[in-house]
Formats: sequence, structure tokens, C-alpha cells
Amino acid sequence: MLGSVGVSEGAEQLARAIFGPEQLRDVLEILAWYDDVQADNVHRAVLALSKGDMDALLDLVAAAADDFRDVLMWASLPEPTAEERAKARARAEELIRGHRRARHRYLVARFGAEGAEQIERSNENLFQGPRRRSQSDGHSAGPPDQATAE
Repeated sequence: MLGSVGVSEGAEQLARAIFGPEQLRDVLEILAWYDDVQADNVHRAVLALSKGDMDALLDLVAAAADDFRDVLMWASLPEPTAEERAKARARAEELIRGHRRARHRYLVARFGAEGAEQIERSNENLFQGPRRRSQSDGHSAGPPDQATAE
């Protein structure tokens, strides 16, 4: 055991299991940054939530320093199922499509159809680039198709 100050033996064992012995010293040092209320519970929570990602661990310890109750609550929530994630993703995509339709209607009302098309093309070239235009969902940032427009 390394016996890092402020980190319990149980939290150290969990850190070793999640991050491996190679990163253990760094992980324990980061965990030691949080030495406030319910430190052992917070250490265990941030380790579990980080899932072995050092950047996530840093973010979670920073969040705990801001309000330790947040990470304890996050750790108590069940992991969403694949179905729940798919529903959330579909809902987010629908919200994005609705926003795009509303924005396009605004541009048409403000600048006319030709002006709206020009603005959409310009914005797509400036801000989305080829990565966004080739998304797997087939939706570009341009105006919505007439079939989906409201």
C-alpha cells in the first residue's frame, strides 16, 4: 500500500482495480486533493464514475470540491440502459431538427428564401465543414427537407 495521506485503504484498492498499478500514484495524488466532507465516500464515488479515465477523474474531483453532494448523487444513480440512451439520443436529435426548422423559418421570414439559402450554405461552409456534412444521420446543418418541415 502506498498510504497516500487522506485516502483510505479501501479507496486505494479500488483505485488500483480501476486504474491499474501504473497510474496508482497519480490517481492517489488527485484523490488527495479532495479532503473535505465525506472524503472516503467521495473518493469511492469519483473512482467509480471515472471508469478509469484520468481526465474524468480530474473533472469529478473538481466537481466534488465545488459541491461534494453532486458526485455522491451521480454515483447513486443507476447507469442508463441502452434503450434509455437510445431514447435520449433520439429526443436530442429531434430537438436539433426542430431548432433547425425554426431557424430556417426565421431566416426565410427575415431575408427571403434566397437569402436564407445563402446564409445556410455560408454557415455550413464556415462552421460545420466536411465532418458535420457527412454525419451518419444524414442531416446537414442546411435547411430541412420539405418532407420534414412543419
